[in-house]
Amino acid sequence: MKKLALALLLIVALVFTSCSTFRADYYVEDKFYTTQEADTFADPGEPSLPYSKVFIGWAQDGSDEIVTDWTVPDNKTHRYDAVLEDNVCFYLNGRLWKAIPVSEFADPGEPEEKLIPRGYEFLGWLAEPDYQIFTDWENLPENVLRFDALLVETSVQSDIGAHNVKLNFNPYRQIEVLGPVFISETYEIVDGSVKIGGIGYNDMMKAAVEKYPEADQVIDIVVDYTTERYTIQYDSNGNIIDELSQKYPASVKDVYIRTASYTGLAINIK
Repeated sequence: MKKLALALLLIVALVFTSCSTFRADYYVEDKFYTTQEADTFADPGEPSLPYSKVFIGWAQDGSDEIVTDWTVPDNKTHRYDAVLEDNVCFYLNGRLWKAIPVSEFADPGEPEEKLIPRGYEFLGWLAEPDYQIFTDWENLPENVLRFDALLVETSVQSDIGAHNVKLNFNPYRQIEVLGPVFISETYEIVDGSVKIGGIGYNDMMKAAVEKYPEADQVIDIVVDYTTERYTIQYDSNGNIIDELSQKYPASVKDVYIRTASYTGLAINIK
């Protein structure tokens, strides 16, 4: 009888000990978050996370299955890990504008007009570290979790026209200023008529890359104009015999040529 009583006491003691020593530890990205005893076992709730992460739920150690039943602790598992998903973050003026889970990646739309700095216009989104406007919203580029708003300064006047795709680059990323870029319009006189070759943004970039091979963009483009006079001299048959007034001061026809010079800064986007 005594042996039976001792055995029962031993079983009760073992049960009490196993229950009292149970402890569930919770980790977020391998960092300790909180702990619970058997009598307080329950859903520990959602941990505080940076905006770059989305909390999905808790999973037992070694499993990806999200725990949904918090009524009875699993005595075989004492560690639970937070299951997280990356956010794709969109920045405007260096500040977070919107965050979208990777699994829900899509075009975030345009920032509210009131958030865009005065004097600037929103052109699109740039996928870090690219410098071309992103358009493929069906596929998230590999290892890209940040996009920056591309803004252009609307107050700068320029005759680059339709070729001017970027007057001012303002993604609030780290950039290295490489140096100035200068290019002038070309002209020629053919049969007394002036032909001027226009300058586009691609011409500015070509000149920038020739001078600075690592150049990614030309920003802060400024336009200056110069006017020159040339004197055209004709022979007895009406043919042009020279186009330089320095050689033929007696003029038959004066030609005024107005050309533009473009100056900008070449930058390297980090």
